[in-house]
Amino acid sequence: MNSYFIFAVALTVIYILYYAFMIFKDLNTQKSERKDDVEIFVVDQKEADEGINVTESESGFSIGNEEYTTEYLEPDTESPPAETDTKTEDDQPKSSAIENLKTIAKEELDEVESFMSDSYNSEELYKAMLNKGKLSGRPDLEWKPVINEL
Repeated sequence: MNSYFIFAVALTVIYILYYAFMIFKDLNTQKSERKDDVEIFVVDQKEADEGINVTESESGFSIGNEEYTTEYLEPDTESPPAETDTKTEDDQPKSSAIENLKTIAKEELDEVESFMSDSYNSEELYKAMLNKGKLSGRPDLEWKPVINEL
């Protein structure tokens, strides 16, 4: 037998004997010999929270001694007639105001010309990184290693 299995069997037998003894001891001790391991907490009634009465009536509600009144608004049974005429005059100033804002924004925007027409792909950039920014047939890249600055 392996030493691990001998240890496991011996430990199991010891646990079985220990728990059997504890169960036997608990069942056969008399009640007078038992010690009560019960904690008793004394709670004062003064510290206990008291409830607050909340009542509701037709005119409002009351919380404790304070009364609050509420007003219920009756819904209007007659709804105002819907306007069937759509006014195009109101739409014109709104759209012209939007157009005015667009033209103002376009005037303030800067025009930028694209300067990356000769872009690098990932393979060319990797080669440039290994060669410290120098590639044949292409302009040299300004390469600043920052490993010592971290």
